[in-house]
Amino acid sequence: MDVTKIINLINTGITFLQMIGGAVGFLFFCWGAIQITTSGWRYQQADRGKETMVYAVLGLGLLLIGGTIVRLILTAMGANIPLPTGVGG
Repeated sequence: MDVTKIINLINTGITFLQMIGGAVGFLFFCWGAIQITTSGWRYQQADRGKETMVYAVLGLGLLLIGGTIVRLILTAMGANIPLPTGVGG
């Protein structure tokens, strides 16, 4: 197997996992917002919702940083990794 194909496979895998992780993080963020909205005057439920939102944002940040670090390492090894073009791009 060619090295370029392996690097492209790794890049595609990272992009796929980041999309899945981003969707899961967004859903957890929304779930935390729903917990806060429906908490009424129950502070314990509002705190759980706030913690869920904070952990979702931290997870999304770690996901972004981790993918960037792997791409930087691959680029430092001489890989020519194209930037993600986004939806429809």
